[in-house]
Amino acid sequence: MLFPLALLVVGCATPAPRTITGKLVSPASQAPIVGQQLDLDRPPGNYPGLSMLILGIPQPTAIARTTTDANGRFRFVVTKDRDRFLTIRLAGSVPSDFRSNVGYRIIDLEDSLAPESGTRFDSRLIHERGGGFRAVR
Repeated sequence: MLFPLALLVVGCATPAPRTITGKLVSPASQAPIVGQQLDLDRPPGNYPGLSMLILGIPQPTAIARTTTDANGRFRFVVTKDRDRFLTIRLAGSVPSDFRSNVGYRIIDLEDSLAPESGTRFDSRLIHERGGGFRAVR
């Protein structure tokens, strides 16, 4: 009787969360960018269930948001999306939301599931409030 119970307990183990960390810096000077909000996105078309469609194309939605600290460091911890390639994007809707006017770069990017899953940084596009994307100005 103990054998089936042991299998049941092992099968119910919760996987460890996925952790993505890095440092947001100015491309030329490598100075940290402090207080910048970042979104973690799923790639287009890689959604469980319903997603927003624009012209029939599924649109990415943020699954997590964080803000860089006093050293420009950030950390995302997610329990879902373990097998997906994810994208880090700048978050904001008005010019004052963006902390750099000379660009952005991520250094020391680490994904606890790499290389099985991956993460990339896209500093060119942000989410539009009504769906879709717009360029960072």
